[in-house]
Amino acid sequence: MQRLKMINLNQKGLTLVEIIIYFTLLSIILVIITDLLIKVTESSLESTSKSAVETEGEIIIKRISYDIHRAESIAIPVNPGNVSPNLELVINGTNIKYSLIGSSITIDDGAADPITSNLVKATLLSFEKVGSVASPTIKISFTLQATKNTKQGAQVKNFETVVALR
Repeated sequence: MQRLKMINLNQKGLTLVEIIIYFTLLSIILVIITDLLIKVTESSLESTSKSAVETEGEIIIKRISYDIHRAESIAIPVNPGNVSPNLELVINGTNIKYSLIGSSITIDDGAADPITSNLVKATLLSFEKVGSVASPTIKISFTLQATKNTKQGAQVKNFETVVALR
């Protein structure tokens, strides 16, 4: 009997105060970790949106520039100083048309295909013929906006470049 009492006296448990302190500390740690994960996720989303807008803009400029360099002539816009929402080039006797359909910049060489992905939406597209008739040059302007909004709002960037026929 004496041995049983000794065993029971040596066993220790947690008091209610200790349990409350442990749960409080655990809750504080979980709140800090959750907040950290939310901030990392938001930062990643912002970085992805910005990267998508930049990358898409570069791809569009390179694609249109490539076709302008290959073009035999520019059908639309016709005269220097004219501004148009469409660009029509003649390449190897085929008309290639760039335009804004909905929120996508498209290329139409018989079938309209978007050259922007679903990560961005185009809100403005314009082509201005600058320079002389002898050396046609096109000023390309467009605005891209990320489809995913960040805490600071949507990532928006204006792109502008000038490309000459070769």
